[in-house]
Amino acid sequence: MQLVKANGDADTARKELTEFLVKKRASFPRLFFLSNEELIDIFGRSDDLIDMLMEGQQLTFLQNLFEGIDMLQVSSSKRLEGMSSKLGEQVEFTSSIVTAGVFPEKWLKNLEKQIEKDLKRNLFFCYE
Repeated sequence: MQLVKANGDADTARKELTEFLVKKRASFPRLFFLSNEELIDIFGRSDDLIDMLMEGQQLTFLQNLFEGIDMLQVSSSKRLEGMSSKLGEQVEFTSSIVTAGVFPEKWLKNLEKQIEKDLKRNLFFCYE
């Protein structure tokens, strides 16, 4: 009897986890590029992600979401200030991105918008 209940509880947990991941992917479609395991890892340690960047650790999922990004520059106030590639190219953001108290899918979405804005701006200046 306990095994049947435990099995039912596991099925319920699996179903709810799947629904959670579907909602997160719907809020930021680039998350479809990541496996369920990667997403669970990201959302399971969402509070530590920015601290890891501040310590100079790479977040491997960033390369899967944004091909050219190797690292993100983070200020002491936990704001994203810029990005760099593996070749050492750096782009400073015109506006910093708040990450403190913000869920990962939200700051990733803001990061995507900021990247687009700043790359358009830099390309415009290069063209002139």
